[in-house]
Amino acid sequence: MTAIKRVLKEKGVSIHELHKRVRGNRTNVYEIAKGFSRATAPRQERIARALGVRIREIFDENGMARKA
Repeated sequence: MTAIKRVLKEKGVSIHELHKRVRGNRTNVYEIAKGFSRATAPRQERIARALGVRIREIFDENGMARKA
């Protein structure tokens, strides 16, 4: 499980709801949340803001979702 998915679960938010908050390519948001794809700096910022957490809590230095 990734840190993003852990936060989603803690907050009771679905990946679909995260996508609606972040906007952009749906598949990309899903792949980032599941740890399959690297997020750009602007995307990291939007996801962190949408979840109400700091970027470093959910992403590593390479833009990949941290493992929970």
